[in-house]
Amino acid sequence: MPTSDHNTIDTILKIVSPLAPKRIFEIGPGYGKYAHLLREMLDVCNGRRWGQLVTTIDCCEIFPDYITDLHRLLYDNIKIDDARNADIAGYDLVLAIDVIEHLQFDTVAPFIERLVRNNRYVLIVVPYVVSQQGAIFDNRAETHVSQFNYAYFRRFGHHAFFPSDSLVALLSREPIPDHWRKDRKRALRRAIQSYFPNLYARARDHKHHNRFAVGPIV
Repeated sequence: MPTSDHNTIDTILKIVSPLAPKRIFEIGPGYGKYAHLLREMLDVCNGRRWGQLVTTIDCCEIFPDYITDLHRLLYDNIKIDDARNADIAGYDLVLAIDVIEHLQFDTVAPFIERLVRNNRYVLIVVPYVVSQQGAIFDNRAETHVSQFNYAYFRRFGHHAFFPSDSLVALLSREPIPDHWRKDRKRALRRAIQSYFPNLYARARDHKHHNRFAVGPIV
């Protein structure tokens, strides 16, 4: 469908924020939610109103019927094409969010290699388990045809993986600064807490039991 898993929004924004990209290219923009969120985070939150935006966000959509006036407002340039045929180069960040599971498997590696070679960062999000899905909204490109895992993305040079409800991989031809070490530690701690809630509850109670006064709350 022309949308992506909303559970990964927080992870994606936390990845993009410290990268501070000036030029972004999104493959398969869906309803345009990431262009909207990134413009808010990168421009509006830095004091720039509409009309003063400095972040360039371009996109490529294979199915022209998905493009609306909202896309034309949010994106600087919109290409109607198969992204594998498009000239995607010179960007600080390329986004492929819930996209590559729709591509024939043997075409994906050359495509990613070209993206990594010609751009600074490539952020890919793909479901851990790709469900069966055929054409939707008369769009054959919505069909799910490929499955991926962590090992697959390690071949593309420098990489970083992020805990989320989907497989999230940041790829680059250069070493990737670890801006997210604390976030990953917090995510690991939350995951352990979810499996061993009683253990963490006892540790928390032991640590804090003398911090607060005991008695009725007035």
